[in-house]
Amino acid sequence: MELQGEKLAARSPYESLARDHVRMLQVTIDGPALKGRLESFHIDRLPYFVALSYAWPVETVSGTAGLVRALECNGSTIAISDYLHTALSCLVPEAVASSVSIWIDAISIDQSDPSEVAMQVQLMGAIYTRASCVIVWLGTGSVADDLSRNICTVEEIKSNVRVTKGTLTKQQLNAPPFPKQHHPVWDALTSLLFSRWFRRLWVVQEALLAKKLEIVCGRCSIDWDDFYTLVDAELQTMADYETLRECMDRQGWAYLSLTDASSSMGAITFYRGQVARKGPFLNNIISFLEVIREKEVLKPIDKVYSILALITDEARQSLTVDYSLQDQFWIPYLQLAGFLVTQDRCLQLLSAAQSVVKPEGLPSWCPNWNSVMPVSHILAAVRPRGWNGDQVRFGYRAGISSTTSLPQTLRLKRSTQLEVTGFRIDRIKDSIYLADQIHRGRFEIAICENAFRKEWLLQNEACLERTRQLIKDPSIALQTHVRNLTMNYWDIEFDLIAPISPDHWPIVLQAYSDLVNISRHFVYGTEFENSDSPIRLRALEVMNSSAAMNGAARPYFFTQNGRIGRGPVGIQQNDLICVLYSAPAPFVLRYDNESNVAKLIGDAYLDECMDFDSMPTKGRCPEEIFTIG
Repeated sequence: MELQGEKLAARSPYESLARDHVRMLQVTIDGPALKGRLESFHIDRLPYFVALSYAWPVETVSGTAGLVRALECNGSTIAISDYLHTALSCLVPEAVASSVSIWIDAISIDQSDPSEVAMQVQLMGAIYTRASCVIVWLGTGSVADDLSRNICTVEEIKSNVRVTKGTLTKQQLNAPPFPKQHHPVWDALTSLLFSRWFRRLWVVQEALLAKKLEIVCGRCSIDWDDFYTLVDAELQTMADYETLRECMDRQGWAYLSLTDASSSMGAITFYRGQVARKGPFLNNIISFLEVIREKEVLKPIDKVYSILALITDEARQSLTVDYSLQDQFWIPYLQLAGFLVTQDRCLQLLSAAQSVVKPEGLPSWCPNWNSVMPVSHILAAVRPRGWNGDQVRFGYRAGISSTTSLPQTLRLKRSTQLEVTGFRIDRIKDSIYLADQIHRGRFEIAICENAFRKEWLLQNEACLERTRQLIKDPSIALQTHVRNLTMNYWDIEFDLIAPISPDHWPIVLQAYSDLVNISRHFVYGTEFENSDSPIRLRALEVMNSSAAMNGAARPYFFTQNGRIGRGPVGIQQNDLICVLYSAPAPFVLRYDNESNVAKLIGDAYLDECMDFDSMPTKGRCPEEIFTIG
């Protein structure tokens, strides 16, 4: 749902809506005109209905109304966007009274009434949970035309996908009874992923809570789970080593957008499973908040309001839904973060605090969920070996003890300052950025240029040489460097697991060697050993992600006590490295102008200091209470 007026009327069709009531729409089509009837129902006595999930029109995003069609409703006329008019025209049979009620945010809510908007936002969870089906509307246009021309093939594909029961492989996809790889239907189906729906935030809650989720484009429909199974197998085929360069050459950044949309589908599918098993309150809201951080909203305040149904009742009660706070949109961020840290004691939230943009007034320990992070992975997301996904457990345990009960102060002071117990362990001496292009925020440009690879090679060698100066044994120095480069975690079945096990170290070191050699090949044209081993290719992909592309934003640092680590963006000489009790990773703090209030810079990997129970004593200071503003 986007709380953006999509309607204008000379006389309002809306009567006052009682508390805990929602409006349902029934539509008929009479020639070119749409006719509707709105009726209100108590949230606990809803009729059989479907709910629409869609992306707001481009005109709405650009600031123009885009209201070009009329819907006769309750003796009045509502002006709706052409996009919404087309959706209703495709979803409702012509000249037949709709037997199913439809809930659509742009029509069912009087968005000219701020108090009604606030009330309805808090009912979103119940609406989408109780809908018989949530329809993901992806529009019409050339893609819908292509699907319509190949409708028989689409129906055959859907039937064949169902037979696989969610286990479709790329080998099955490339063999009968599926169409050949270059059949135009594949381009049409994968083109659905370019829809703006996959970049929108409100749809996440809508999709997670749906009993049944159906994707509709024009007059073609496909079940969500069937489509995800199909897309996942198709992208496996596209990502083969032999075809990856072809895909990039043919589609450029569109290929990466495609994989981003697939990742979005994967995350929604994963969390849908969690909601189905355990109910709507996600067991790791911190990781979920990071998943949605790059999603789009029209109003920054909706970064929190759009997930109200996915947080606990207690967390929801800490928030006040108030759309008058647009100029201080970060206040709900602070309310939610304060609750998660002090009541749920989720100190891992501090790992997500770094933001490219930080509004004035938002304390350094609170994330700005309307801004991306300058690093790709938060260290609190790394899990331990043997993690089964059911509990929040951490691969790093710098501030967590298995043997000692740690005293802890964890409270808010003056609503913006966080007081937490911990100790100082070291100071930053100097640092090296592995890729200055990424450090300067030019990530998309950087990874497409050989200049990025060249810089990474040079800086990586400089870091390795500095490590060799600290550790004289060449093999131990190399392993220490790779451990620091990867921050001692490894991607196993798409979970980040730490520490790297002894069994994995041979393939990890081989992957590092392969990454260096293939980077030299791209930059300097040198020869490298090609391998068709799936394990080795997968390891290279993981190493490239953690050590180069995703990991390059974190600077490689050296400390006053002779340690190495990977820090947050923006670290400076003499910054403190501190362990905060209950936090998985250490943090870098900075005190300015002899203030007793610290600024949190971000989380850090400090080699051999990531487990409290084996924490070295060198440089460790007495316990203290830090005040972070």
